[in-house]
Amino acid sequence: MGSTMPSHPLFGGIPTNDDIAPSAIFLVLFTLTTPLLFWRLINKETRIVLLIRPTIYCFLRIATYIVRIILAKGNHTIGVIIAQMLLFSLSFVVICEPLVVLLSYNVYPYVTDESRRTIKRIISVCRIGLIIAIIVGILAGTKTYDSLTNPDAASLVYTYKKVSTSLIICVVGSVFLTALATFFGLGLKEKPPVKSSGYVLLLSSILSIPCAYRVAQLASTSYGDTVNHIATFYVVNCLFEWIYITLYTSINIPKTYEVGIQIVKETTSSCWANDSTPSA
Repeated sequence: MGSTMPSHPLFGGIPTNDDIAPSAIFLVLFTLTTPLLFWRLINKETRIVLLIRPTIYCFLRIATYIVRIILAKGNHTIGVIIAQMLLFSLSFVVICEPLVVLLSYNVYPYVTDESRRTIKRIISVCRIGLIIAIIVGILAGTKTYDSLTNPDAASLVYTYKKVSTSLIICVVGSVFLTALATFFGLGLKEKPPVKSSGYVLLLSSILSIPCAYRVAQLASTSYGDTVNHIATFYVVNCLFEWIYITLYTSINIPKTYEVGIQIVKETTSSCWANDSTPSA
């Protein structure tokens, strides 16, 4: 390959022959999930913008596992390794934002106006956090090539990854805690239906697992650590990512969150109207 690999273990490692079978399995799983999401996206009854990101994520993961199979067959060129690193780091942020949107749909109909403003601030902070995570991920991407041969660049990329992962953990953790409080009706004028609040809680719980894996992987120092074992990677990270994405095909989101979606639209329209009204 003509380069020195960074001392910190790469996320997902460098695939070998043992990775071909599990990578092929997840390639098939995401390939099968994609048309289900696409159907939900184009069907009039289930169509919603929120599903665009999970659909895009499926395509990104299909590309990810194709790249891993290429690497497993011995093509360890720098370009392919960088492609794997970027696909894993940047694509994960894509699936966090729909969870934040779902939280707003679930909570808004059951809170007072004052509480709604508080929830809106939390959601705004979460979205800003995800935007920063994307920016930091892009900065890491610009240094990825250098990080394979330059220890200082590798250290900088590692720092960027820690910042990005920390932001994602904070966002998913905030959604989980808010979803948990909502499920039990804490601080609400009315308890939401179990289906809608339980769905957000389930999604945030499942996404927390690959998030925790990423934290553990960043803390590892050797490819021999349990977190970097092939079984741990595919079960704890890849499987739960796929389960999370597949759950977006399990319910009719526009119907389940009809009231919340309408409130969010009205709130957004009201904000734009107020911003565009000239002051006296």
